Amino acid sequence: MLPTLRALSEKTEMRLLEIRERVADAEGLSPQDLQERVPSGQQTKFENRISWALTHMRRADLVQRVHRGVYAVTDQGKKLLDDGCSRVDLRLLRKYPPYDEGPSKPRFRQEKATPEEALEQAAQDLAGAVEAELLTVPVMDGFWGDAIRRPT
Repeated sequence: MLPTLRALSEKTEMRLLEIRERVADAEGLSPQDLQERVPSGQQTKFENRISWALTHMRRADLVQRVHRGVYAVTDQGKKLLDDGCSRVDLRLLRKYPPYDEGPSKPRFRQEKATPEEALEQAAQDLAGAVEAELLTVPVMDGFWGDAIRRPT
C-alpha cells in the first residue's frame, strides 16, 4: 500500500490510471507482472491490488476520492509519509479510528441468527453502505448535471 500512497502524494489529485502507471514504474514491474490475472480472470492482480490499497487507505482516511476514478492524499496520509513510515498494512490501518468504523466492517448481531436473518441483516448493512457512499458523490456537471440533483 505504501507505494500507492507515495505515488498519489506526488500530485494534488490523480486519476486511477496514472496511479497505476506510477506505482508500476516505481516498483519496476515487468510487463509479465502487469498481465498476471486474478483467478476469476476479470482483472489483473496489479489492478486488483491497487484498487484494494485505495479502498483500505480510504477507510483509514489516508486517501480520499475526489470524484470517480480520481484520488488525493489527505492531511493524515501526508503526515504518515512525513513521519517516515516504512510500511502500510492492515495492522497499521486498524490504528486509525475511521478504519474500523467503515461500511465494509461486518455488523452482525451477537445472538445466533437464522440464515435468513443473517442475510437480511447483511442486506440492510449493504444498503446503508451504498446510501452513505451515494450521499458523498458530488452533483455532476455537464450533460446529465441538470437531471441529477442532490436532495435538499
